[in-house]
Amino acid sequence: MKEDHSPAKPNALTAPQNVVIFGTDSQSTALAHTLFSHGWQVKLAQPRGGSTLSSLENSRKIPVQVVDGFDRKALEQIQCQTATAIVTLLSDRENLDICETAFEHFATQTLVARLNDRSNFSAFQDLNVLVVDPSTAIIGLLDHFVRAPEAASLLMGFQRGRDVADVTVRNPDLDGISLRDLRLPFDWVIIAIRRRGTLSVPV
Repeated sequence: MKEDHSPAKPNALTAPQNVVIFGTDSQSTALAHTLFSHGWQVKLAQPRGGSTLSSLENSRKIPVQVVDGFDRKALEQIQCQTATAIVTLLSDRENLDICETAFEHFATQTLVARLNDRSNFSAFQDLNVLVVDPSTAIIGLLDHFVRAPEAASLLMGFQRGRDVADVTVRNPDLDGISLRDLRLPFDWVIIAIRRRGTLSVPV
């Protein structure tokens, strides 16, 4: 039935900090500029016949490419198979088609989708997609600003000179060493730790 959505094996050719953003609205543009300013290789993609991003048409820094579909062949033409992350800001049907292709054929490290209809949430969840629901995102953000203002400000980039990054620890010599015993830069703050798929918050 082709409904099992078996994940692809990780791609050894995946380029670091390389993102493809599907969308043609102001949020796509803003996200593209923000990621570019943080050193990411950014590419915008839009379905054929969609509106053109005039603010980026003449920009050599952020290319805009047109796709004729969302199957494997179409996405490979814009090098989605080497992307670290794919962000989809189209309709739920289009977003899901892109995420299914990336999940099953490219093993994309990070898939992000903007949700338009809450009833479609489970379909994205089955593909391990990080879902942003505009109807509840602002409430969650305000909640974090009330309960943990410092952490929320850091995550939102409101603190000058500070940023948030994922760091993968691969050195086997660090196995068994407590977090407090690691020689980290004095201004680092550990927000969370993921080990074997489980996320924990240090206290």
